[in-house]
Amino acid sequence: ANSFISLYPNPANDLFNVQVLGMESSPTVITITDMRGAEVFSKTYQPNGSAGIEISSKEYGLSDGMYLLHAQNKSGRSAQKLVVGQ
Repeated sequence: ANSFISLYPNPANDLFNVQVLGMESSPTVITITDMRGAEVFSKTYQPNGSAGIEISSKEYGLSDGMYLLHAQNKSGRSAQKLVVGQ
């Protein structure tokens, strides 16, 4: 299990929650790549006192399939598989 990144629900149909260690206190870069490594989403989230954010796969045009979600901040960096669609 990955304790740095928590993703749920996974698989996700549209909305999914991302929780990243240290996100509540330091800016965190979330990047989503497809399995070939092409970047499909990237955003820096400023700390807001909460360790979690919600991302809409539909809003960002993620088609069904498997992706890697990468998170990086001063606490570390990691990646986790994300499945969109059933």
